[in-house]
Amino acid sequence: MNRSPRFVDRARRLLASSPGFAWLAGGQSLSYLTVEMWYVVLPLLVLRLNGSALWMGVVAASGFAPLLLGSAAAGWWVDQSSPKEVMLLTALARAGVFAALAAMGLTRTLTLPLLAVGCLALGFLGVAHAAGKRAAIPDLVPSGEIAFANTLDEGSFGVAELVGTLAGGLAVAWAGPFWAMLAQGGFLLGNAAAVSRLEAQPEPPAKTTPPTAFGEGFAFYRRGTPRSRALLWTTLLAVLVYGACTAFLSFQVFYYGSVLKVGPRDVGWMVAAVSAVALVCSLTSAACIERFGVGRTMLLWCAVVCLGLLAAGSSSSAAVVVVGAGLLLGGAKALRGVFTTLLHWYVPREMLGRVAGVFSTFAEGAAVFAALGAGALAKAFGLPFTFQLAGAVAAAGCLVCLVSPLRALTAKAPESALQGPEVLPPEIADA
Repeated sequence: MNRSPRFVDRARRLLASSPGFAWLAGGQSLSYLTVEMWYVVLPLLVLRLNGSALWMGVVAASGFAPLLLGSAAAGWWVDQSSPKEVMLLTALARAGVFAALAAMGLTRTLTLPLLAVGCLALGFLGVAHAAGKRAAIPDLVPSGEIAFANTLDEGSFGVAELVGTLAGGLAVAWAGPFWAMLAQGGFLLGNAAAVSRLEAQPEPPAKTTPPTAFGEGFAFYRRGTPRSRALLWTTLLAVLVYGACTAFLSFQVFYYGSVLKVGPRDVGWMVAAVSAVALVCSLTSAACIERFGVGRTMLLWCAVVCLGLLAAGSSSSAAVVVVGAGLLLGGAKALRGVFTTLLHWYVPREMLGRVAGVFSTFAEGAAVFAALGAGALAKAFGLPFTFQLAGAVAAAGCLVCLVSPLRALTAKAPESALQGPEVLPPEIADA
């Protein structure tokens, strides 16, 4: 019963003792609110423009493509400049893109191909912004609080989902999608204002190019150390899990609007309920690591994602679908907190942008193929079958945890994480 007050007290102490992280968290809340509004606004906009499930897949893949194509460049940019500069510039640019799309919509010149181009631009800018945020956290909090800081970040994302998805549905119902997009641009201006309060980090003296940076980041995975092997297997796990989740989450709102014929306002309520379930899961990421260790925590949340996907794809009950979607979203968020924490623990600060860029290229880049593949499968066999197939892919992620060296990841704190042989015994790493 005292767990929640302890969580709140710990969060209050961290925010009070780390004002830079407090500004970052506040700014990210506005950025996350924008992302989650777009999660509802975009599918409803595709429906308004008479797009099909296949077009939904194309538009979604356009937004995910930068994860595959731009993650390495984003990591290079962060390492060559500073997280503050990257986040500030990308927040302002994203606000401009939303304003441009809204203006085209209000003048009736927006088309599905133009929308896909806009999603591509938002995706590239969003990837760079996320890279800056990820690289900033270790400089803003004590090393012992990194896992908890990542949990707070995911919790902030969860709250934004709860508020943003509902706000997106209501905004489309009351004012239309284009005015909702103008509101999103305003939130991003608020994000830029918060980021501007961060202290600037000194610019690294070393200069390189994006291809070289990608090679340097990939070389970290090939060092043959226990930590590099662990990150390599973690990337494979993330490819399976992120791909499976994308196959559902890219089409969730589209499914409600096109198949269930739910109106924008009710879509907002339904997705907000999904976010409420997910929020409970996402806030437990650090507690699970500190109690069970990294390996068991990964297995736990992979199983939750699998259960959620199978439930959402096997029932026509709105209540079951909402619970299933909440479980898979919460599991994915908790896993993202674990993955980010491993990067923070295992990668030297001066290489974090490059190594994390390689991770995003392979792991989160899987979303591109998942969105396109899910669109084609949905057109041929329907969305329920697509969701069930995604559940089987998530089950493969559970198998990776069971048969790979990840099962030996026992680290619960950064101090033990830095002791490679204790975290991942060489005899297991070499198996």
